[in-house]
Amino acid sequence: MIPLGIICQIARFSLLRLLNYIRDAIVINAGTASSEAVLAPLMDKLQRLGCAEPVVGMVFPDGYALNADGTAIYLSMATLFFAQTTNTHLSLRDQLVILLTVPLTSKG
Repeated sequence: MIPLGIICQIARFSLLRLLNYIRDAIVINAGTASSEAVLAPLMDKLQRLGCAEPVVGMVFPDGYALNADGTAIYLSMATLFFAQTTNTHLSLRDQLVILLTVPLTSKG
């Protein structure tokens, strides 16, 4: 948090003003536990703040996709971890079910 504050001061950027500006999106995201619902409104707000449309159009959705990929990896690894700690044998069918189910659940 301290490095972020230093960077904001150097760039003369108020993080608190940004958080206040996107407050409604933060509340929706926290309430629904899904960031997909606020993707388009946040992209519009960032463009209104002066971010270039190509940058917002490429970087912002990529961040969402990578977050979902990270969730998929975490869920699959956690499932395998719990299977190993409980000494539960996972058949090939079980592993395929995990492989097919986890990406769907990570998308919300």
